[in-house]
Amino acid sequence: MEKVEDKGNTGGTAGEYRQAALGSIGVLESCLEKLSFSELTRQQMNQFFGHTGPVEAENITRRISGVYMAFLSKTNFKVKAAESNSLLFTQLKQELDEIKQALSKLE
Repeated sequence: MEKVEDKGNTGGTAGEYRQAALGSIGVLESCLEKLSFSELTRQQMNQFFGHTGPVEAENITRRISGVYMAFLSKTNFKVKAAESNSLLFTQLKQELDEIKQALSKLE
C-alpha cells in the first residue's frame, strides 16, 4: 500500500490552496470514473483537508468535503451499474465543475 507524504498544514496562499484543491478534485473525479475508493484516496483527501488557505477558501473546502461524503455515503458499491450511481455521479461531476469555477476566481 502506498503512503501519501504528509506535508503538514501548507497552502496558506491562494495559489497553493488552489493547487491542493485541484489535486483533491482530481482524486474525486478518478473515484467517480473508476467507481473505486482506496486507503490511498482516503489519505490524499485527509491531506487536503489539513491544508489551510485564504478565508474565502473555507466554502470551497466545505463543498469538496460535501462531494467526498456524498460519494462515500450514497454510492452503491455492491451494484456498480445501478442507475442511482449514474444519477449521483452526474450531480457530483457538475458540483466539481462548479467548484473549479469558484477556484479560478479565488485570489
